[in-house]
Amino acid sequence: MTDTSLDWSITDTAATVHIPVGNKHIQFRAENFRVERNQRHATCSISYDTNLLEEDDISLHKREERQRLLNAAYKVLTVAEPSIGIKKHIYPAATANKHFLLFTRAAWGMWHDSQGITDTVGSEAQEVPWLLPPFSTVNAGTIIFAPPASGKSWLGLTLAVATDAGSSKLWTPKRSGKSLYINLERSPESFERRLGSVNSALLGESNRKRPLKMLHGRGKSLTDVGETVQRAVEKYDIKLIVLDSLSRAGSSLIDDSAANRTMDALNRFGCSWIAIGHTPRDDSKHVFGSQMFSAAADQEWAVTHVQHPNDNRMWQKLTMIKGNDVPAMADVHIEYEMNRYGIEKVRHINESAFPNQGEN
Repeated sequence: MTDTSLDWSITDTAATVHIPVGNKHIQFRAENFRVERNQRHATCSISYDTNLLEEDDISLHKREERQRLLNAAYKVLTVAEPSIGIKKHIYPAATANKHFLLFTRAAWGMWHDSQGITDTVGSEAQEVPWLLPPFSTVNAGTIIFAPPASGKSWLGLTLAVATDAGSSKLWTPKRSGKSLYINLERSPESFERRLGSVNSALLGESNRKRPLKMLHGRGKSLTDVGETVQRAVEKYDIKLIVLDSLSRAGSSLIDDSAANRTMDALNRFGCSWIAIGHTPRDDSKHVFGSQMFSAAADQEWAVTHVQHPNDNRMWQKLTMIKGNDVPAMADVHIEYEMNRYGIEKVRHINESAFPNQGEN
């Protein structure tokens, strides 16, 4: 049921109606559309000009909830706030009830009708846009996995720092942009030390204290921090998220539905992401958990790690397991020189310089 006299504006996140009252406007706005217990819900607000009168999360078809919200807003508009208010005859209660009923009945359909369905036209021949080759393309997801204690967090930090800085001694982004590192495993103090080492090794000692946006959520899940991450992506225009790690992201790694929820959450952030995962104990060629992790990722890379006792060096070989829309990539070989503070130097090496795991 839609009244064509209502002036609608629809965005990716909200449906709004603008109603002229005098020389100003009443605005009805609905956002956060969702279904709960088979009821259509939205967060609805009522404003007069730039003044928010009232807001509540309501079931759109429940008269009691709708009326309670409208009554509270109407009271502020006409009685409680003389500096804001108007005369009742300028916007009678019966008219307000009619408009708000039409709005709440139509908002769900108006918003959903504007989402998702487009006339998609094939483009001219073009390469996939890289963010950080060879691991990350624009607005795509990558999983990098390895057994425990393989230096995955060090690798993830180098990728985040290089993208954030726009260049580095190890990786060269095609596009620079803010990175956000989500630390769900270790203390903030641990990553302060690690970040200083990575900054120094990749950007030079003078950049040791260069900041990187991080979310420290040890003991939390991706669901717990999801809203914070979404707001950060929008506020800081984040181009790359590094999640450390996938094993801490949700309640179950083996349940397909839980895995899908985790991947959906990462994709909803609307930027490129790299998730660090672990391997099963007896299989180093797959990320631990549901196959839905692999199904939803655009790229997968396996890390082979070598580190010998009494040697200050660590080596990693990165092998592409899966790549959507990109050609097969050659293995990447990295050598780290470590000291008691962390990484001292890091460089690419030739395949011939990569040691066998059995070498001394």
